[in-house]
Amino acid sequence: MDYLESEEWEETNEEVEKLTKNLRLVIENCIKNLKEQDLLTIKDKMQMLVEQGEFWQKKDNIKRYIYDLKEFLLWVCDFVEKKDNEFFEN
Repeated sequence: MDYLESEEWEETNEEVEKLTKNLRLVIENCIKNLKEQDLLTIKDKMQMLVEQGEFWQKKDNIKRYIYDLKEFLLWVCDFVEKKDNEFFEN
């Protein structure tokens, strides 16, 4: 692995760590008003993300996994916001 590859790997690794940390924060702090079915929906989507991550890792395509991770994080934020709005409207 040359310097540029090493630097690129470090940057992508840092991005994955940042995204997973942000996802963890959302999950730990923002799901308290969700119903069981909502949690199962998140669980199912998260399982799909894990499977996608394993696939992209086998294909040596970490950038695609980062894309999927960003999309999942955005989806979770939107989903939680929608469910919170429903919770507080009732």
